[in-house]
Amino acid sequence: MALDRENNSRTEIVSISKSRFFNDIIKEAYLTNSVSINEISNLNSLIFTVEYFDNSGNILKQLGDSRFYINKADTSSKNFFYPKFKIIDKELIYYQFSSIYNNSEIFIVLGYLLPDNFSSNGVLLTSVKKSLEFTTPIGEDISFGIFIYYLLFSIPMVLLAILGSFIFSDEIVKPLADIEEAIKKVAHGNYSYRILSKKKNEFNSLIRAFNNMIKEIEKSRNKLKHTEQISTWQDIATRLAHEIRNPLTPIKLSAQRVLLKSDNNVITTKHMETIITEVTRMEKLLNEFRDFARFPKLNIERVSIKETIEESLAPYNTIYPNILFDTSAVEDFQVDIDKNQLIQVISNLTINGIHAMEKEGVVKYISEVVQMKSVDYCRVTIKDNGKGISSENLPNIFKPYFTTKYNGSGIGLAIVNKIILDHKGKIWIESALNVGTTFYFEFPKDAI
Repeated sequence: MALDRENNSRTEIVSISKSRFFNDIIKEAYLTNSVSINEISNLNSLIFTVEYFDNSGNILKQLGDSRFYINKADTSSKNFFYPKFKIIDKELIYYQFSSIYNNSEIFIVLGYLLPDNFSSNGVLLTSVKKSLEFTTPIGEDISFGIFIYYLLFSIPMVLLAILGSFIFSDEIVKPLADIEEAIKKVAHGNYSYRILSKKKNEFNSLIRAFNNMIKEIEKSRNKLKHTEQISTWQDIATRLAHEIRNPLTPIKLSAQRVLLKSDNNVITTKHMETIITEVTRMEKLLNEFRDFARFPKLNIERVSIKETIEESLAPYNTIYPNILFDTSAVEDFQVDIDKNQLIQVISNLTINGIHAMEKEGVVKYISEVVQMKSVDYCRVTIKDNGKGISSENLPNIFKPYFTTKYNGSGIGLAIVNKIILDHKGKIWIESALNVGTTFYFEFPKDAI
């Protein structure tokens, strides 16, 4: 490596000596005194001395530091390098070439200063080069090993990335596809459709919210549908009551007159009493139709739920001594409600329980405060141990004019349902044959 650097320096000196501009400068320096060594060094900072000799090797002129002159030239050759010199602490190489000045051949020697510590640095660089040459096969092995390592490492990473993309796609695309499918189902009227998801992630929260939204839409739709049905039945009830009531009055009066003039004829008396009884029953039904058709507006007031329940049951404690009306689980708290309508609800549900138990039994009443979505609700439970209701009749139990009783109008539970809906509440039923029936209804405890 040191030799390479020295050869580079030699090549540089030869190249400079062949430069026409450089030759013009050193010629002018020889022929005149107008050019100094500093000006020549400006062309190349490592040119330290310039010496001029004749054919015999005698000195003609010298420029530079006199300590580094060679003082005698070897004119047997024109273009060559003198052996490397070390003078004081400097290392120099000298290059000799010839030129013609004023028809005379002049031998010019350039003293070229090698950089400080050139030899030691050269030895070091040579050592480094040899070390690198020695380690090149090892380096190649290491490079190949690194290549294999990255190859073996990158392939699993690529495969994992591909697998991850499929998993990621399944985690995101599938829930979105399920939601899109659910939207289509709901758009076609299937409000009972629900998205099933067992994964616990952000999409599960979205799916749960979507299902809750559809559930609320279904409830609102059913409520609206039921309200529309009630409105239709109310209109029918109004017309029915009007059309039937008009002929009932003369029929009843005529039967009563015939009964008075029957002279205690057994057959006539029996038939007239039957007519009067049935007309009276029809009048009662018409009164129920009228109440259903002309439902009064709510008159909300602050009342005690316990006192209202006990007031509702007061008439029945005397009439039905063999039936226990158990209010031990009734909590006492204030509610905002139309008191008269609440009494009607409790009375109608109590009468249903009495009829289901026939002669004796227990009707249990429970009132409690439950919280749903940060709103306090009053929940009332009325439970009997009567004969129960069949599963096929349960879906129709709150529909107007649906009844399983011979003398029933099918209006009572429809009225109960409407009252609870008007109070922004809901009512539901649980029943089993030969076990009993339980009615639940709830409404906001405080007026909304």
